[in-house]
Amino acid sequence: MIKLRILSIMLVTLLISVLVFQNNNIGNTLETNSMYDIQEVNDFSSLQKAFQQGNGSVRLVALLSPSCPYCIKGYRYMIKLLEEIVDERLKMYIIWEPMLSGDSKELADKVSKEVIDPRMVFQAWDENLVNGKLWTSVMKKTDKRWIANGPAWDVYFLYRANDKWDEDKPSAPGYWQHQGAGTAELKLNYSKLKSKIVEFLAELN
Repeated sequence: MIKLRILSIMLVTLLISVLVFQNNNIGNTLETNSMYDIQEVNDFSSLQKAFQQGNGSVRLVALLSPSCPYCIKGYRYMIKLLEEIVDERLKMYIIWEPMLSGDSKELADKVSKEVIDPRMVFQAWDENLVNGKLWTSVMKKTDKRWIANGPAWDVYFLYRANDKWDEDKPSAPGYWQHQGAGTAELKLNYSKLKSKIVEFLAELN
């Protein structure tokens, strides 16, 4: 009888320990995920500051809609690039934009948690499309192949390590791709984008 009581006490103690561990683990998971909630921006300066801090790295900047399946395809290409290119000199930045009726900051928050690689250094929600409009104005002046109207989105801009944004707008990228109605040769292509990133990284060696 005494042995059964001891055994029962041990089982209850073990069960309590398991429950406490699970509770702590859930809390830690939520705390970790909260670190990756994206910020809201209403100007260019936040992205500009993050971009300038990455000077010396090859940088990929994307403007995406969180509910657009094509944008999500491009976003997952970016994640795949981080997985396949193991180089700390590669950094990535994303501006999420409300381009479709299903877009929201809440959805962008959820989607952004698909990546936890620290080289994805910046993700933000731009409710007023400030950055998308700014990129359109820059690209129309610097690249004749840019034919899109309205805010830029579903676009991927690649910058060399020594590129800087010293003014209140981005400079023209060293290379870019899109999934819109623009030039066919610049349509999003994973292999070409990866090769270009590798090429820009090789310039640093």
